[in-house]
Amino acid sequence: MANPYEDIIENLTEAVISVDPGSHITVFNQAAERLTELSRKKALGKTLSDIFSLDPWLSEIAGKTLADETLYSDYGARLHRRFSAPLTITVSTRRLLGGSGELTGVAILIKDVSAIKSIENEELRKDRLAHLGTFAANLAHEVKNPLSGIKGAAQLLSRRNKDKDFKKLTDIIVKESDRLNLIVCEMLDFTRARKPVKRNLNIHKVLDSVITLVEKEAESTEGNLLIAKAYDPSLPEVSGSSPQLSQVFLNLVKNARDAVLEAVYKDKKAPRSPRVTVTTRLSSDFKIKQPPGDDENGKKTFALIEVADNGIGIAEKDLEEVFTPFFTTKRKGSGLGMGISYKVIKEHSGYIKIVSRPGEGTKIMVYLPLGASKK
Repeated sequence: MANPYEDIIENLTEAVISVDPGSHITVFNQAAERLTELSRKKALGKTLSDIFSLDPWLSEIAGKTLADETLYSDYGARLHRRFSAPLTITVSTRRLLGGSGELTGVAILIKDVSAIKSIENEELRKDRLAHLGTFAANLAHEVKNPLSGIKGAAQLLSRRNKDKDFKKLTDIIVKESDRLNLIVCEMLDFTRARKPVKRNLNIHKVLDSVITLVEKEAESTEGNLLIAKAYDPSLPEVSGSSPQLSQVFLNLVKNARDAVLEAVYKDKKAPRSPRVTVTTRLSSDFKIKQPPGDDENGKKTFALIEVADNGIGIAEKDLEEVFTPFFTTKRKGSGLGMGISYKVIKEHSGYIKIVSRPGEGTKIMVYLPLGASKK
């Protein structure tokens, strides 16, 4: 007679993995297959450390539960998968006992909480951006006026004193004042609540102008850099502001360029060909719920623009900080570009997402609402 609990375990939405006292996997339900992207056939009979070699903590907590009855529970752990990016999960362990009370193994319950964690991170990011925005606005206004005075005084001194060495010093003051003024303007731009003037536009024209500009810059500084295009010619027009979206994609493509050039510089022993690819398509796997009545089903399909590179990648610990103002891993940079990009895309009722693996590259996905259909 079949175990009456097998069907229940098999159809649970949470992943259930059980191991025997030797840490060999004895149960691996359908949810575990979906979550890990591993087949049951591959997992059964193998040890946890063999199957989850990238997550040694999983076999460690199972071992502790087996050894000293420690029940483990964690919210926000990270689990690597066979093909896709790691997931944020909750995990708990329980000892399994036989009919006579003997220890028969450990059950591990895993639940995917990536969506919940994403919402929490989004709310936290909004709060941080609001506080930092207020601080940045106050700081920018306090700096801008004396900065103009410093630059003006340096220019006046330069005109009065014709000594070449003296002029070099005043030129440095003027140049650095301009650089600081640019940062201040970016800070003010970041803090302003702007409602974009939207219209239907061809996003490919925006991307073409951005790519041309970045390629021309690369020609004059770093040699040829080819940016590949993989456009969907049938992509409908999007709703947005051309100047603001140009600013966003210029920042994203420049970041991709910098990442691949840094990777080329670091990989002198095993040089790679720098590659940046801009892809567009109609999104069929990502939808954002709209207020009731907005659509028949309350959802909208988005246009997806991907900027992918084979550069240095982003460390996992830095991914959640990427959109935080003033956070940067570059030696030169204000750390405002991604924060401004995030803000602009949100003002366009869109969404921006990053997937990255250190040493392999980064893919940034921008979802934008489609333009109004022409009748």
